[in-house]
Amino acid sequence: MCIHLRRFHLYGYSMEVFFTLFVSNRTKYRVIMNQADNECGSRAVDSFINYETVKVFFWYNFISILTTKNLNQKNMTRSLKYMKTLPKKQFSRFQLSISDKALLSHLD
Repeated sequence: MCIHLRRFHLYGYSMEVFFTLFVSNRTKYRVIMNQADNECGSRAVDSFINYETVKVFFWYNFISILTTKNLNQKNMTRSLKYMKTLPKKQFSRFQLSISDKALLSHLD
């Protein structure tokens, strides 16, 4: 009886380690998403700082056109990259939670 119980726990723990390592690749998607979000945020802050500076020196029309064009091009590519990695991150999170719940219910 004791041997079967040990084998059962060893199987459960090994499956938990396997699923955790298998699903933990979601961190690379999270890093990509954070980088894209940080780049968009820093571009927006830089644009607002430049906007206020230029407004003081009366180059408002020129810089507003330039800033709008720059933000539209760069933010579009970064937001597409962000949206492309979002389903992978959410699916891996779902997979991890389901496997953990299955393994924990298996150990009870």
